[in-house]
Amino acid sequence: MLRAAMPKPERNAAKKYPRGAAPKQAPRKGAPKKGAFKKDASKKDASKKDAPKAAKPREPRLPAPPIVLPPPKKRDGGAPTSPPRSGRCAILGRPNVGKSTLLNAMVGQKLAIATSKPQTTRTTLLGVAVRKDPPLQIAFIDTPGLHRPASALGRALVEDAEGELEHCDVALLMVSVAKGAELADVIGESERELLSKLKSIASKRDKGGVTREPPPVVLALNKVDQLKHKHLMLPLLEKLEKLYPFAALVPISALKGVNVEELIVEIGSRLPEGFAYDEELLTDKPEKFFAAELVREALIRNTRQEIPYAAAVVIDRFEDDARMARITATVVVEKDAHKGIVIGKSGQMLKLIGTEARLEMEQMFGRKVFLELWVKVMEDWTDNARSVREILEADSTQVAPAAARSTES
Repeated sequence: MLRAAMPKPERNAAKKYPRGAAPKQAPRKGAPKKGAFKKDASKKDASKKDAPKAAKPREPRLPAPPIVLPPPKKRDGGAPTSPPRSGRCAILGRPNVGKSTLLNAMVGQKLAIATSKPQTTRTTLLGVAVRKDPPLQIAFIDTPGLHRPASALGRALVEDAEGELEHCDVALLMVSVAKGAELADVIGESERELLSKLKSIASKRDKGGVTREPPPVVLALNKVDQLKHKHLMLPLLEKLEKLYPFAALVPISALKGVNVEELIVEIGSRLPEGFAYDEELLTDKPEKFFAAELVREALIRNTRQEIPYAAAVVIDRFEDDARMARITATVVVEKDAHKGIVIGKSGQMLKLIGTEARLEMEQMFGRKVFLELWVKVMEDWTDNARSVREILEADSTQVAPAAARSTES
């Protein structure tokens, strides 16, 4: 059809107009003279050089759409073939392996803040995942990343993460295989220390002469979507089986949702029988906790590398009704230089942080939010064990002084 619609070329065009003898067409009426475009272009280029470049203001990041999980596949007959099970599962692993991303994917809603920078999670966060087939209620506990602490804050985070081992029914150890499939890269010193502590839990759980076994460990190999040579995982899986008696080895991609449902089934099959939680329970944290976390997420995303690890957010006031929540929060930093970075020129950075956090809160809470941010300097608070505990527990006695303020509504 395209060929039929095209005009047929003249076969004797070369004979009709010999080379260099093609007729010249007269210029169109009103057409610009020769060289006119060059003059205009030169003037335009000169004006560009002289005019200063205006800096574009950064636009606030819109909240990500909620995670929508596909409905579970029904088996033959549509009736569950296994008894209902429920229990606690602690998600453990190094910083930035995707623990918070996995929690959000399994729960089906954003609960934990997740950024590309390590050590984003600072407190344990419970999120309940419910499945009908098989019938499961799993209370997943997102924990801070395992690392060698260099400050009082780091020691408190590691203690909180390891403390969940004695209260969980199943331990989910997450590792990353994005950079390669070598055993030394996947299982480091932090993972080996954790596995050795799991083996010693049995002696700590002796009560009344009854020995309880350590919780089964399910190993999740995350970020398989970034692994170029997936066939290299076969020898890696054999080495992992010899390293520790894992209950299951599941390659997943928390970001892409690969094998997430299969991982939930593996964990659920090792939980005690019977339901233990309310059907409507999603988390044990109040909205005040999530307000502080969303402010800190916006702070991490928009500031330099040294700021996130030395900054915290404390909620000073949280008043809400059915239509609007009024929140006042304080950003705590440990240096005056950090304070200037968080505020930004003419308060633009603080305003950007407030705008992004407010939009996320409105999506999570389902109502309008009026947010007021302050900045406070607490010298070297990350090295003070008492200050660390007060901030992590969101102590209500902390009052923000008059410093810098951003109002968002």
